[in-house]
Amino acid sequence: MATAFPHVGDIGTDLRFKILDESFGAADGAIVVVANATTIQIKFRKPDGEVVTVTGALVTDGTDGLIKYTTTTASFLDEAGPWSAQVRVVLGNGDWHTAHGAFTVEANLA
Repeated sequence: MATAFPHVGDIGTDLRFKILDESFGAADGAIVVVANATTIQIKFRKPDGEVVTVTGALVTDGTDGLIKYTTTTASFLDEAGPWSAQVRVVLGNGDWHTAHGAFTVEANLA
């Protein structure tokens, strides 16, 4: 079951990101087509400061700018609290990092 609020130990949760062009002179928040990306990485910063880099995947065909990482082990979301993420996308015409995004991993009841 996917959830809008990930919890410690969740498996199968899609952490999704929409890649938008926010460069100077670009159309306001235009979607970046990532269909032909040769590299999609997502860097997650845990509440303790540790940074973990994973390989991202397209959600659809990439024309919508959506990418995701699906948690596969309970040990990935291992800390409750504020997390941040940054996506790296390599396309034929460049290598870019997105702005940082924030989300919270919720604790479970004891």
